[in-house]
Amino acid sequence: MHRGFSAAESRVVLGGVVALLAMCIAVLHMPAYLPLFAGFFGCTCLAVRRGFHPRALAQMAVDGVRKAILPIEMLALIGVLMGLWRLNGTAATVAVYGSALVKPRYFALSAFILCALVSMAVGTANGAASIIGLPLMMLGHAYQLSEGLLAGAVISGVYLGDRSSLVSSVLHMVAHLTGSDPRTLFRRLAITLVPAMAVSVLLYWLIPAGHMDGAGSRDVASVFQFANGAFPALLAAPALMILLAVLRVPILVNLVLNVVGAATVAVVVQHTSPALVIRTALFGCHVAAPSSATPVTVGGGLASMVGVLLVLVSSTALSGVLSGTGIFEAALGKWLSNFSSPRRLLIATMGFSIATGMVAANQALSVVVPCTLLDRVYREKGLSRLALAHAVSDSGVIVAPIVPWSVAALGPAAILGVSPSAYIPYAFLCWALPVASVAWILLSQGNCSGFLPSHCQSLRCCGMVERGR
Repeated sequence: MHRGFSAAESRVVLGGVVALLAMCIAVLHMPAYLPLFAGFFGCTCLAVRRGFHPRALAQMAVDGVRKAILPIEMLALIGVLMGLWRLNGTAATVAVYGSALVKPRYFALSAFILCALVSMAVGTANGAASIIGLPLMMLGHAYQLSEGLLAGAVISGVYLGDRSSLVSSVLHMVAHLTGSDPRTLFRRLAITLVPAMAVSVLLYWLIPAGHMDGAGSRDVASVFQFANGAFPALLAAPALMILLAVLRVPILVNLVLNVVGAATVAVVVQHTSPALVIRTALFGCHVAAPSSATPVTVGGGLASMVGVLLVLVSSTALSGVLSGTGIFEAALGKWLSNFSSPRRLLIATMGFSIATGMVAANQALSVVVPCTLLDRVYREKGLSRLALAHAVSDSGVIVAPIVPWSVAALGPAAILGVSPSAYIPYAFLCWALPVASVAWILLSQGNCSGFLPSHCQSLRCCGMVERGR
């Protein structure tokens, strides 16, 4: 018979996990999966001492990892595809021909808008990052632009779809857990999105991405002599990926078709040996080229994704144990029920969602845990569950990619070939949305000035309080 963790004990455990992650990653610069595995084993040992059976804890961890099967498969296929695209010249082709279409001065702004549009169409951040984000990063390398600023613009754009797209699994999960209508939630989320988007667009417009003197394009063009007969027809590969995404072809099918196509072009058209294709798929492409052109000619392969795959496994195993043992619920559930003011409860909900995501390194849990634990609290306080959905969407969902050890940060970062620390300061939308949401909550307490219609006079008319209560 096991004994559960008290609220104080649970808070100590969660605080210890966050401190361990922050110290190991930010101070010691260790790979994120090492402190995550350490946290997992530490929490498991504590749970065993509390009477939890090792087999039950193992099942909790397995259940947690199962939730990450899709992103694990996606990232593995993306690693393979990136190696093959470098081998057959697709990456260099995108960089060379794309460099004639975009002005470097407004490249970050263009990248943000393009990624936002694609992510709203496909509804997945990782999918949008691989479909449009990666080609934009390759093009940015050709221009020798700021890697951090460009990646920040891409991350901001792709996570807009994760939060707001009607085809996003995250939006539908939030709606389902809170009993909200997805289209109603979609309209509600626009209230805080508009000012946050305006701030982000202004910042990407004001901050220059870098200076282009022509050397970048010449260096990328020079890799053609090393690539296997790169030619404009190779642009069909990224175009096909976008087309299949627009046609709602499942992302895994999309990636498999592109991997098969890239390998076929290399073997049949460019007469590359099958052994080299397999080696590239596993270990990446290693083509001699000018140093400034290496981002589009060297790298990729399944091996390049091993680190982030280990993060996925370790973080989801840890979150499975934290959820299964009741540590999350014991730590914060009762504390949040003590807030009498709707304004304070909404802001505390946002903090709870962000804290959950930081501890679990998992965007999904930053949604599931608050929505599950606080449903009863919101009912008792007379608050609309639509308000709960909005608070979670503007906190845990959108902040996840700026938590350095989060799967939501490390996954797209691996796709784009950057470190989270490089882009986090420039992911303006991820910073602006929580601020806009808190401002909206504070302003809506009074005369609803600012982000809300002028006729709104209370929380009730804004949908924050249940009608008829």
